[in-house]
Amino acid sequence: MTAVNSKSLATKARKLPDNEKETWAIRNFLGLSGEQLALPVSKTSQVSDRGSSWIFYFSLGWKDFDDIQDFFALSPEQQTLVQLKSELVLALRKRLRKEGLTHEDAAEKSEVSRSSFTAIVGGNLSSVSLDRLLDVCLKLGVTLKFQVTA
Repeated sequence: MTAVNSKSLATKARKLPDNEKETWAIRNFLGLSGEQLALPVSKTSQVSDRGSSWIFYFSLGWKDFDDIQDFFALSPEQQTLVQLKSELVLALRKRLRKEGLTHEDAAEKSEVSRSSFTAIVGGNLSSVSLDRLLDVCLKLGVTLKFQVTA
């Protein structure tokens, strides 16, 4: 396996469109939180291609969210959104485990397609608004407590 070149990955990460940058940061936050992170390696990819693959972000030894924020050069607004969406996905995953719901059952209950639901719980939120994520969480019984400060 090729070693990860974090400098070249960080350069690529900073050039991503904001929504993709946020999605990768969310997926890595989930990994940092002990949830499964890596996407399956493509059947067509070769070992030599893996060193520059986004799949290996999680191997960079991040210890806290600030490492992820710095790596992706997130703005303060993006940082807040990424943390919020990540926490919602973690709560949603916990709720699914507690209720023993399949993705199919949960998708039906939350009125989204199964593929959309699977993407959401997988942290692939590039095309998922905060409103939609909140709606799915609420329909599945995730209890929310929040505080807004000016």
